[in-house]
Amino acid sequence: MENTKLDVNRKIPIRVYCLLVSMLLSTFSFEYAVFVSFMQTKLSLTQVGVLFAINSISVLVFEYLTGIFADRKGYKLTLLLGGIVFIIAQLIFLLSGSYVLLMLAMIFVAISIAAKSGADVALLHNILDDADLSSKFEEILCNLMSAVTVSEVLVLLLGAWISAYGFQWPFVLTIIASTISIAILLFVPEQRHNAPLSTKELIWSSLKLLATSKALLVSLVICVFGYPLYHVLTDFLQPYLTDTLGLHAKYNGVFYVAISLSMALGTKLTKRISKRIDILTCCYCSVGIISMAFITLIWPNILSAFASLAIIGFCFGVLYASVALLVNRIATDQNRATLISQQHAITKITQSVYLVVFGLLIEGMGLEHAFFIVGAFSLCVMAILAMFVRKKQNFVH
Repeated sequence: MENTKLDVNRKIPIRVYCLLVSMLLSTFSFEYAVFVSFMQTKLSLTQVGVLFAINSISVLVFEYLTGIFADRKGYKLTLLLGGIVFIIAQLIFLLSGSYVLLMLAMIFVAISIAAKSGADVALLHNILDDADLSSKFEEILCNLMSAVTVSEVLVLLLGAWISAYGFQWPFVLTIIASTISIAILLFVPEQRHNAPLSTKELIWSSLKLLATSKALLVSLVICVFGYPLYHVLTDFLQPYLTDTLGLHAKYNGVFYVAISLSMALGTKLTKRISKRIDILTCCYCSVGIISMAFITLIWPNILSAFASLAIIGFCFGVLYASVALLVNRIATDQNRATLISQQHAITKITQSVYLVVFGLLIEGMGLEHAFFIVGAFSLCVMAILAMFVRKKQNFVH
C-alpha cells in the first residue's frame, strides 16, 4: 500500500512531458483538410485515388515490419526515422509534380504511420516504468488519446482556413510541427529494460500470446468487426448528410466536430469506466452500441442522426482506449510494438473488405439501408461474442 501511494504521488518527470508533446505534435496534419484539392491541381481524381490505394497497401505491408524493427532496434530510433521520412514526404508533395515521386511520397507517409504505430506507446510505457510511474500509464494514455482527438479538429479547421492564402501553407505548418516533434524527441532518452528478441522470437512470441491469451484473441475479434465501422462511417458520412438528409455541405463540419469531441470524451472517461466494467465488456458493448446507432441511420432525421453520430463517436473513443489498455496490459516490454502492429495490420485487412462490401450494398440497396445491414450484422456478432465471453471466467480484465 505504501509503494502504491508513493507511485501515485510521485511527480511526473520532464522527459515524460517532452515525449507527450512530441507525440501530440507528430499527429498534426494541417494539409489533410485540403490534400485532395491540392493534389487535383497536379493530378486527375483517378490518380489521387491510386495514391490513396498505394498508401493503404503500404501501411499494411510496413505495419508489422516496423513493429519488429522498433522492438529490436529501439522505439526512439523508430520514431525519429518515421518523423524524418514523413517530412521528406511532405516536401515531395509540396515541391514535386512527378506522379512517380508522389507515389513514393505516399509510401513514405505509410512508413511513418506504421513506424509510430506501437513504438510511441511502448516508449511512453517504458519511460513511466523507469520513473516508477507505471500506475499512471493508463490514465496518461487515455488523456493523450483524448487530446489527440480534440487537436485533430482544431488542426483541420486551421489547415482549411490557412489554405485560403495558398495550398502550400498547410503543408508548411505540418512540416514545422513535425520538425519540432523530432527536435523534442531528441531530448527523450531511450528506455530498454531487457535484451531485444530476435525477429523470429518476436514473431513467435506475439503469435503465441495471441493463441494463449483469450482476452487478446477476443479483443482482436472485436477490432476486426468494430474498427472498420469507423472508416465506413467517415468515408460515407458526407453523402449521407447531403444526399440522404438533404443538408448543405457547409453543415458537414458540425457533424464531424460532434463525432470528434464525443470521441475525445469517450477516451477521456475510459479509465474511469473500466474501473466499474471489465475491459472486455467495455470493448464489445461499445461495438454493440455503435452497431445499434448504425441501424438508426436508416431513418433520415437530422436530430436523431446527430444524436446517433455523437453516440458513435463516444463509443469509438471508449473502444479505441479500451483496446489500447488491454493490449498494453498483456504485452511485454520486449514485444509491445510488435503486438500492437500485429493487431493493426490484421484489422486493416478487414477494413478493406468492409469498405468493398459496403460499396456493393450501397449500389444494390442505398446508403441508409447499407448502414442498417452493416449495423445489424455487427450487432449479431457482438451478441454472440458476449454470450461466449460470459461463459468463460478466466479472461484478463
